[in-house]
Amino acid sequence: MEKVRLTRDEKTVLRYISGGQVKCPCGYAEDKFYNAVVTLCLRYQFLWVEFSPDETLDNVRLSQIGKSYLAQNPHLRNPIDRTAVIAAAAFVVGVAGLFLACIN
Repeated sequence: MEKVRLTRDEKTVLRYISGGQVKCPCGYAEDKFYNAVVTLCLRYQFLWVEFSPDETLDNVRLSQIGKSYLAQNPHLRNPIDRTAVIAAAAFVVGVAGLFLACIN
């Protein structure tokens, strides 16, 4: 499974849900914010969610995709864009070479 770039809030919610927390934790200011982040996590199909008729969360669990993602990426680190790192390193080496060429 490829790594997905998650926001800090999505990572926090995935950690809560993987720990067994279903309802909104006390640290969040509003239930609506928690519900919105859970809904955003649904786009990656990491969660299995049941909504009540009044649009609140009844049941939230990790799906098989979410469990396998957490098994492969337990620290939930975002992937690094290696091409940008290589380009930045090449730029620094180029500038250093130009600087050394101008000195001599």
